[in-house]
Amino acid sequence: MKHTVKDVIHNLGSGADDVAKHVGRSSLQLAKRVKNGTTSLAHDIGPKRGLIGLAIFAVAVGGTIVLVRYLRARADELPIEGEDLDESTSRRAKRRAKRDLHAEAAQ
Repeated sequence: MKHTVKDVIHNLGSGADDVAKHVGRSSLQLAKRVKNGTTSLAHDIGPKRGLIGLAIFAVAVGGTIVLVRYLRARADELPIEGEDLDESTSRRAKRRAKRDLHAEAAQ
């Protein structure tokens, strides 16, 4: 019985070893392929164009973040129709008032 368990564990270990080697070789080949493609692309583009592209990308990401924050702040400041609070109250203030009412009711 002990020999059978040993054999099963040994076979599982060597099978896992083969899988790990295969995955390691595959990821190494993929990394080499990506490296070669990236290197040739960088040589084709050049440093000046690369920095310009990076700057454009950074401005696009930063601009998107600023735009989303602006639109969310603007939506919070617009009044909600049909609410029992007065018209000049912002959404944020109305949400806060509702939250306070629910907290008081829960106590």
